[in-house]
Amino acid sequence: MDAFLETDRLRFEFLTAELELSLTFARFARFQLDNGQQEHGQRLLDNAAKGCEVVRNLLADPRHSIRLSDDQVHYVDQKLGHLREEIAAAGKASAIAGRLGERPASVSDLRQKNAKRGAAAEFARRPHAPAELADHG
Repeated sequence: MDAFLETDRLRFEFLTAELELSLTFARFARFQLDNGQQEHGQRLLDNAAKGCEVVRNLLADPRHSIRLSDDQVHYVDQKLGHLREEIAAAGKASAIAGRLGERPASVSDLRQKNAKRGAAAEFARRPHAPAELADHG
């Protein structure tokens, strides 16, 4: 398998795993907070926020975001939105939203920003994502 294609596949796999783990942290935090376990719930919620930051920071780098297909971008956008909802439902929205709110609203915004900086041209020479991850539309 081509090294670029394998890297693209692994990158998307990492993003989805990080988002799923962060969603699990947020859901468990809400459960803990609802049941009076404030300290443990807060730590879990902080872990959820850190996972969200990891994904956002990775996607802010054009070397990563430009390599995602439209279907992958849509999937990551949905998961990030869901994660924000879970964090808000756990009652930590204000502090975490302040940290997350400084970044673009979506992965699509990040891609557009990166394309404007000319990153797309640099990576356009490389092969695209594997067919199972590529945009079929």
